[in-house]
Amino acid sequence: MESVTDWTKRLRRASYKGFAFQVESGGPSGFGRHAVNHDYVGGEQGQAEDLGRKTGTHRITAYIANGSAYADGRALLGVCASKGSGDLVMPDGEVIACICTEVERKYNRDKQGYVAFELEFLPWGGSLGPFSVELFDRVCASVLSGLPALLSVAIGGMVSPPVAQIAAAAGLAESVASAVVSASSAAPLASDDAASVHTSGAQLTDSAASIATLADVADFAQAVAAQIQTVGAALPATDGNAFAVGLAANLAALAPSSASPGIAAQNVLASALLVAARGAAAGEIARAASSLELTDRQSAKEALDALVAATDPMIDVLGQVLGADASQALADAQIAAVRALNAAMLDTAPLIEVSTTLRYPAAAAAYALYGDPSRAGELLARNGVGTPLFMPNIFVALAE
Repeated sequence: MESVTDWTKRLRRASYKGFAFQVESGGPSGFGRHAVNHDYVGGEQGQAEDLGRKTGTHRITAYIANGSAYADGRALLGVCASKGSGDLVMPDGEVIACICTEVERKYNRDKQGYVAFELEFLPWGGSLGPFSVELFDRVCASVLSGLPALLSVAIGGMVSPPVAQIAAAAGLAESVASAVVSASSAAPLASDDAASVHTSGAQLTDSAASIATLADVADFAQAVAAQIQTVGAALPATDGNAFAVGLAANLAALAPSSASPGIAAQNVLASALLVAARGAAAGEIARAASSLELTDRQSAKEALDALVAATDPMIDVLGQVLGADASQALADAQIAAVRALNAAMLDTAPLIEVSTTLRYPAAAAAYALYGDPSRAGELLARNGVGTPLFMPNIFVALAE
């Protein structure tokens, strides 16, 4: 009959946080991909949606076999329950950063000279409390990817987006930052020579991991201002008067859906960061509205309605998260834009609907309406007509 000492020679050594034990069996489990299958009415085969990599666990049957096994077993319980992550050194030498999520004492396996445990370890990907580097990666990516679309919408009603509006966007972001902390303590996080969205995004992501105070949020808002300048210069002009469509979609949700209330509460500064970026974008929309080149009353009315819908909610949010000064900065920009749009409504003519029995050339229609065939381009642009020789039977025109 073999002794306890002979039996333990078949076990392999491992350790967690430097505490050694011996392993009989175990390994990784539960790794793979998160996937959800979507079935559709009338469909013959569902569509699988890949939700990302699944975080598995390492489950180990461990023993402590020596003359002080029971005392060392209690010590192992303390190590596994201690706060923070540690290195799990597997029998094959692999080192994995983990936290111990479960310890089960197996009294039924105890024999003289050794004690048994079932240990479960979860690979450690960073802390969500107070802040996770990966979480800020997603926040920065969301902020930066959303800025071009927001700016494009903001300047969508302009004939040619002037460089001044791009500068106004950066200025508004900086004013939001200044409302959080004095300008003397705020320093931009992005370099002045950022070459692209991706380059600036990487720089902001690297620095976001250090965000711990509202002053850091202000720094980030200033970095967003620099990013607006980088991206804004390359934005194309868009047609139509969809002045702030899409702003309500906001940016990506900050905390993962599985976050506990405690984790969500700990991310208050991260929320402030996101609010600062959204407030800067909303303020830029208000600034841009003040300089819209509007030629008809209906467009001015649509722009006014969209402006109020886009900025009113953000005024309240800025006040709650960043304080009264930040809220007032956006409110002032909104008031100036509302006054400008109200004046435009008084100064511009309404649109009328024109109906004809035949499809006339745009120049002929312009001459009949205004006595000026050179205004044919105005009719074409207002109605989205691509063929100057054939206006539709029903189109809109500016009343004179």
